[in-house]
Amino acid sequence: MSDVSWHEAAHAAATVWLRRPIAWVERYPGHFLPGETMGHCRAPIDDEVEPSQLAIALSGYLAEDRDGWPPAFQEARTERLEALGKVIEILGIDEAAYDRAVELTREILADPDFIRLHRTIARALAACPRLDEQAVQDLTLAAGIPPPEGVTTP
Repeated sequence: MSDVSWHEAAHAAATVWLRRPIAWVERYPGHFLPGETMGHCRAPIDDEVEPSQLAIALSGYLAEDRDGWPPAFQEARTERLEALGKVIEILGIDEAAYDRAVELTREILADPDFIRLHRTIARALAACPRLDEQAVQDLTLAAGIPPPEGVTTP
C-alpha cells in the first residue's frame, strides 16, 4: 500500500469519524517526478470552518508518523501543508487550543475502531484510485462504524 493511500485514507477516516461530509478521496499520478503519486481528500466546508477541520488537517501526516509533524504552534501558524496555518488563522485558536487539537487527533488515530476504518479505506484506495462519497459510506459500514445521524443504511 502506498504512503499516499495511507495518508489520504487518514484524512477520509477522520472526516467520517468527525461526522463531516466527504465528497471523495483519491490518489493520482504526480506532476514532477516519474512514479510520483499525489492524493486529495475532499471534505466540503459548507458555511464556515469548524474546529474538526483541524483534526482532519493534522491526521494525514500524523498517521504517517512524519518527522516534524505536527509542527509546534508557532510554526503551525504559517504551515502551508494541509492548509494548517490557514485553518488555525480562520479558527482564531491559541497555542493551548492547538495543543488540545493535536492530542485529540492522536487519540482518534489510536482508537481501535478508527484504526479499522482507516485500514479499510486505505486498502480500498490502494486498489481503486478514487472513492466517492457512497464508496466511503459503504466502506465505513463494512468496517463496522455506525453511519452519522440522519444517514439511512440499506
